[in-house]
Amino acid sequence: MNNALLIGWMAFLLIAPSAGAADSSELALGEKVFEEGRFADAASIFKQAIRKDPNNAAAYCFLGRAQVELSQFDEAVASLEKAVQLDPSSSDIHHRLAEAYGGKLKKAGLLSQAGLARKTREELEKAIELDPKNVDAREDLVEFYLEAPALVGGSVEKAMQEAQAIGAIRPEEGYRQRAKILEHQKKLGEAEAVYREGVAKYPDYARLHFNLGSLLVSQKKWDDALAIYEAVGAKEEFRWAAYYQYGRTAAISGRGMPRARELLTTFVDTKPSGRNVPPLAWAYYRLGQIEAALGNQVAARTALETSVKLDPKLEEARKALKALG
Repeated sequence: MNNALLIGWMAFLLIAPSAGAADSSELALGEKVFEEGRFADAASIFKQAIRKDPNNAAAYCFLGRAQVELSQFDEAVASLEKAVQLDPSSSDIHHRLAEAYGGKLKKAGLLSQAGLARKTREELEKAIELDPKNVDAREDLVEFYLEAPALVGGSVEKAMQEAQAIGAIRPEEGYRQRAKILEHQKKLGEAEAVYREGVAKYPDYARLHFNLGSLLVSQKKWDDALAIYEAVGAKEEFRWAAYYQYGRTAAISGRGMPRARELLTTFVDTKPSGRNVPPLAWAYYRLGQIEAALGNQVAARTALETSVKLDPKLEEARKALKALG
């Protein structure tokens, strides 16, 4: 759908009468806008759908997901609690409510944290009870077990049990989860071995590549990390994330600068969007770092000024621009 047509559809949805049930095409449009990473626009569409059909659990669920992406966690909790009320048998909705509680937990005061942690765990457990094959909910439960204190249910042992359960359903993700737990335990050599075994068995599973690349960067194994990002960059779905991570690694390490400039230039010229795409402001920031390191001061300034214009709150870019003098 081209931009003009999309804008036209959105204008229609915003002025259309609120009587009657929400149209399935309306929800499909909202989902499409959501997947493009345009969360505020998606939220507007789902609010309109709810005005038409106040009992539409799917609309409340997607509204809550958009609000999570916008860091509007109180609103997201309200939307998703309503969605659970309307459809208590949905594993996915319980999982999304857990995400909203988890987001709120990260910003909560000390007195509220224990209650929100309990709610997060309970919703994840309910999602898995309703659908034992809900791997996304199981992944988040692993994360919960690793990050939460024992007082509210945190446990490395339980995290590993959950990782084993994931591996029985989706073996490639099982490798990733087991390696993440080993990283958490600071067993970096073992974690790298598990990642590499997973990558060898499942070379098309990009998430394993990214996690391995991140671990290699943390160990300053720069050339190995660059090779990983080069490889995953050939996979269309994760192309832009791989280009960005290659540029970031080059900027940190000083390795692979010419190739990094090539990849980041392609990134900023294309201006991709979507949920798996790093923010354009960050791509310009990394490009500015690369250009400065290569001695291209004018190009560095242009890239950093563009980064700050796109995101005035990006302090890293502001500091880099100031450092140019």
